[in-house]
Amino acid sequence: MIEPLDPPLPGRIVRLRRTETGIELYYPPLGLPSVALPLAVFGAIAFALPLAGAVALFPAAIATAHGLLTGVLVGAFVAPFALFGLVLVAQALFMVTSALHVIVDAGGIETRRILFGVIVRRRQVPRERIASIESSIAARHQSLVSSQPVYHLIAYDEDRRTRLVVGESLRGEALMEQVKSTIESALGPLPPLTRRTA
Repeated sequence: MIEPLDPPLPGRIVRLRRTETGIELYYPPLGLPSVALPLAVFGAIAFALPLAGAVALFPAAIATAHGLLTGVLVGAFVAPFALFGLVLVAQALFMVTSALHVIVDAGGIETRRILFGVIVRRRQVPRERIASIESSIAARHQSLVSSQPVYHLIAYDEDRRTRLVVGESLRGEALMEQVKSTIESALGPLPPLTRRTA
């Protein structure tokens, strides 16, 4: 039996629901807007600056052959920055619009990645294949305005070939440890690690 959590989990980050066989964790969208907003702004700037430069050079680039060659060379140099900016904006949008639903019971773990209310990815790992639940500091999810690190929780199999995210956007070690122990309690005791050596 899983004891009530003290303190309760912050619902903005993760919501816990107990079932007859285990628990369900729901990590809603907009979990860390303080991380996504600066990322989106930086990406927009990285996209806009090369675009503004290209617009400014366009009249001179089409006027002469020399200008056209210069425009192509400059464009080839700055185009990756614009692409990088678009990737960052897409990453920020994914962070604020996606959700994660995790079902944990004695039979294993099932995760569902939800985007705009639609399940876009579903994964399931049986209990006998789960060797450990480990924390990881998510470098791309750190905030410039907070000193607390943001953690992910990842379930691994014995050979570490299977990697299943079971917790995300967990700000601070205390919250991460609380969610980790809740998941481990629902799974039951994990076996000691006996990893193969090459």
